[in-house]
Amino acid sequence: MALQFYSTVLNVQDLKRARDFWSAALGFKVRHENSDWVTLEDPNKEWARLALQLTDKPKTELNRLHFDLVADDAPAEVARLKSIGGIIIPWAFYEPDSDFLVMTDPEGNEFCVVGENLEQFRIKA
Repeated sequence: MALQFYSTVLNVQDLKRARDFWSAALGFKVRHENSDWVTLEDPNKEWARLALQLTDKPKTELNRLHFDLVADDAPAEVARLKSIGGIIIPWAFYEPDSDFLVMTDPEGNEFCVVGENLEQFRIKA
């Protein structure tokens, strides 16, 4: 194969806040950092890198790409993510048997926590 997946890049306005949130959320370590770029890397080498790129443009609409993060103990992970700045947002498309919860990072970038027993956290739009 000529191409391999290397990194996902997320544009952010506050590089330090995004670095702190995503490194704590995923347990990733800083591989490289400068004034407008941070590369986070999975220390277990199970996942590719997450890069954070500084932008002066605020997020204005729904992401066209988002992360689905699976959790063994989803309620505990939701509580942990909230404690480090994650936000549960209203979502109109939950089905009764949905196994996910829609959240955002502190800058409003959506992601889903996938797991069981998340009904208690859901906010219907």
